[in-house]
Amino acid sequence: MTVQDHYAFMKQELNEIQWRHFLALEALRIGHGGINQVQRKTGVAWQTIKQGILEIEAGKLYHPGERVRKSGGGRKKLSYHTKGIDKIVEKKPILKEIRTVPSVGQVFLWSILPML
Repeated sequence: MTVQDHYAFMKQELNEIQWRHFLALEALRIGHGGINQVQRKTGVAWQTIKQGILEIEAGKLYHPGERVRKSGGGRKKLSYHTKGIDKIVEKKPILKEIRTVPSVGQVFLWSILPML
């Protein structure tokens, strides 16, 4: 197993914080020039590795069950940006029926709550 295979395997197994801390520990283990070596072997930005080192030094470690990302991220609902849209668009879920391969004859129902 090459070093790149080792890093690829670990990336699959770890969440973002654990991956950043793993890379930081690898860079610290190597010593002088470690950030540069880990960056070249993984393709990760040096800032990510440096951030991991700073988090480890500050004692900000990940504990299972904690959030990986801050709450409140992601796209805001359309009703947040467009006032009054809830009066225009009906808030009932839309049921759609999708038939798969005719020979099988399975029917799937799925629901969407539109944009609100």
